[in-house]
Amino acid sequence: MPRIIQANIDRFKLLGQQLPWASPWCEIVVAVLLFYCVIIVAVLLLGTAAQADSEEPFGLPTVVAREGSLWINWQQLQSEIRSDELIIAQCRAQPGICASPVALRFIAIVNEAREYEGFPRIGHLNRAINLAIRAKSSGEMWVSPLAALASEVGDCKSYSVIKYVALNDAGIAADDLRIVIVRIRSRGENHAVVGVRNAGHWLILDNRRMALVESSQLHDYLPLFSFGGGTETKSTFSLADSPRSVILRISPIIRKGRLPERDAVTR
Repeated sequence: MPRIIQANIDRFKLLGQQLPWASPWCEIVVAVLLFYCVIIVAVLLLGTAAQADSEEPFGLPTVVAREGSLWINWQQLQSEIRSDELIIAQCRAQPGICASPVALRFIAIVNEAREYEGFPRIGHLNRAINLAIRAKSSGEMWVSPLAALASEVGDCKSYSVIKYVALNDAGIAADDLRIVIVRIRSRGENHAVVGVRNAGHWLILDNRRMALVESSQLHDYLPLFSFGGGTETKSTFSLADSPRSVILRISPIIRKGRLPERDAVTR
């Protein structure tokens, strides 16, 4: 039994012995009630922690920003994604007259994944897209999913954009999707990944690994920026860091309408 629970039980036993109506049965009842109260509090605390983890990848708070170069890049990318989604929808409806072979290739990848549900579907898409293009640095440029797939080469940003759109096309709600830029502490470089919320936990899709890993297990990844998050915030851009950094370092810059400069996102 945990030391803190035993200490509180002993404390209540002592209190019960000092009462005029004290009896062995009274002591037992008090101890049992206290034990269950501690259990209930522990369950509530665990539930709160799980809820916090389910809000955003890596379980850290975010500060919404609507200014800065990365926010502008995200706006431009959203426009390109919408154009690609229109082409994909047309080709899915009429594949016989589709003028975009890369759109048909995208549809084939998604259709294969749709044969699975939940975790296997996410894992299938991660593996298929990791194998669809070769890793190659492309500088600061963000490209649309069809452009990235057509080039057959790309960096972590290209993998992430394809996965983000493919997962949504495969039936995963936009509220459960994020593109996240992280800082890999051990390498000292930035890296783009995709976060997918599945059964209340955020899975990270990474072009550097085939396996899906929960964000809470990636201690070497420090989240910096996240993109996406549903219709209301889809065109916004969030910055995440430790709670102390959000308050002291990020908020003052955002209130001035600027975002801090970051190193290039590598492959």
